[in-house]
Amino acid sequence: MGTMRNILILPVCVLFGFLLYNLNWEKHEIGHTIGQHGYAVDESVYEDCFWGRPTASIDWCEKNYQVSKYVAEFWNSVSNAPLIGLGILGWYLARREHFELRYQLLPLCLTIVGLGSLLFHLTLLYPLQLSDELPMQWAPFSGTRGVLSVQAPADVPRVQVVRCPRPHARL
Repeated sequence: MGTMRNILILPVCVLFGFLLYNLNWEKHEIGHTIGQHGYAVDESVYEDCFWGRPTASIDWCEKNYQVSKYVAEFWNSVSNAPLIGLGILGWYLARREHFELRYQLLPLCLTIVGLGSLLFHLTLLYPLQLSDELPMQWAPFSGTRGVLSVQAPADVPRVQVVRCPRPHARL
């Protein structure tokens, strides 16, 4: 249980800080009268769209709702399929080989990044923009935690690099 707690502490702290910093909803309700790319956005485009008018603070280089009324940015959405597929495959292979739990969770981080990005590019809504950005920050921390927590086998002698005096010892 202690290991799971250690894995969750950093992402929860990052999430809390990010939410405190970014949850200013008023600034995201302005919309896009002029696209980030400099072209004027016709507001009538959003009338027939399933997700409605975008509220995200970022609008990428793809024109919105060009392929389907259900997908805001089609190619950005499709490009997440390899992330999701490879993450699931990596999780399956790690589980099949009976790897430690931390190595089984790392590919799932990749899947979560892909799913969050897919949701954001499907909708261009601000709450789902967070589902795109936050997992991209969590995944490197999870990977670093998994790599740095490697312990030497019991039969390998430990090498003491720096000798620290005991607290009760005289210097």
